[in-house]
Amino acid sequence: MAFYKGILPPMMVEIPKRAVKFMFFEQSIRFFLFGQEKPMPISYILAGVCSGIGEGTVINPFEVVKVQQQAARGKMADSEGAMAVAKRIIAQNGFGLKGISRGYFATVWREIFFNIVYFGVYRSILDVLPVYPEKPKELFKKFICGFSCAILGCLFNTPFDMAKSTLQGPLGMVKYFTIWGTFKSAYADDGLKGVYRGLGPRLLRIGPGGAIMLLVYDQVYGFLYRTFHYAGGP
Repeated sequence: MAFYKGILPPMMVEIPKRAVKFMFFEQSIRFFLFGQEKPMPISYILAGVCSGIGEGTVINPFEVVKVQQQAARGKMADSEGAMAVAKRIIAQNGFGLKGISRGYFATVWREIFFNIVYFGVYRSILDVLPVYPEKPKELFKKFICGFSCAILGCLFNTPFDMAKSTLQGPLGMVKYFTIWGTFKSAYADDGLKGVYRGLGPRLLRIGPGGAIMLLVYDQVYGFLYRTFHYAGGP
């Protein structure tokens, strides 16, 4: 059970997190068309920034609780529950950047960098690739594109994920309270290896997960659009 420490916060936030991620992207992209009928690469990038800000804001308190739970040593039976950890953090340090909002800017930058690559590159690639009439071939194309973009996004945002997790750890273990200070500390300790700490597990999780998420989203979005809008939807 020690492998599942801190599982409740991500389970609670997963649905609103994904809803905010895609809603902010789809709605904000309309404001960045710049007079064009179709989105341009810059449209996807700016919409990715908006999506990252919304997503990071929603998930940060849950991330703080999750990291604190995972940093605790000892048996599961002796560990604090998610609500107990949240109450303790708020009681001791309030709602600010040293309390339940700790690591907020690192979380937001993590999501911004990921969503810029994840959405921007994915949509830009699909705009130039041929559409295959065979359904399996088209789905495989989208899966490979989603997988590649998720891996690329992970490479771009892992330093901010490292900073976020470090900043959100137990106060006694935190040396700095800024992203740059955390970068400097990690680099001084282990060089680039320290800045990219945790990259391997993240690639294993985010690569296939990101591909499946985009694939499912495209299929469900297309179905709902055709069902509730008009028969010629995407």
